[in-house]
Amino acid sequence: MRLLGIISAAALALMIGSPAASASIVFTGSTAGCFGTPCTPTLNASDGPLKFKGAAFNESLSSPDTSVAVSLGKFTLSSAIFELFDDTFDLQVKFTSPVIATTDVFADVKGLVTLVAGVVHIDFDPQTIAFGGNSYTLALNDVWLGTLGPFGKDTDPLTGTITINAAVPEPSTWAMMILGFFGVGFLAYRRRSGAALRIA
Repeated sequence: MRLLGIISAAALALMIGSPAASASIVFTGSTAGCFGTPCTPTLNASDGPLKFKGAAFNESLSSPDTSVAVSLGKFTLSSAIFELFDDTFDLQVKFTSPVIATTDVFADVKGLVTLVAGVVHIDFDPQTIAFGGNSYTLALNDVWLGTLGPFGKDTDPLTGTITINAAVPEPSTWAMMILGFFGVGFLAYRRRSGAALRIA
């Protein structure tokens, strides 16, 4: 009984003395991209009148939020005599924090641009990434670009949302789990001790 009291006191002290775990995570990194496969991502990528410029990002995900919006670059589309897009765009997202990690996000690039007008649709799929002991979803907005005539120019920012999928248990949760394991073990020990005395 004394052992259980010591364990309970220790677990209680741990719960009281441990600050609540914060989900505060600072995402820092940069992006680059390129058109076609295979290709080497660069800060400034272009395919005819469609151009992409990479960006650096520094965003914080803080408790109790579970997602953060990040700015990942900018697309620019200008008029051309004739351009057909039916290609892929490879966006490379490099995280320098919380750990150094790189993920490639692929998108379909489709559209038709003429001297008069045009439109390009860039379609991204959400992707799951894992680093720092957690799993995250990187979801990028689908981008539509359209020219406004022979001298038209359209610009669209590329943004995304990073959502945490698995949170690290708080210290109080760990303490309760440990206390529960010790409690079950202690009850099993008492049961065995009682059975041994009855047999004797």
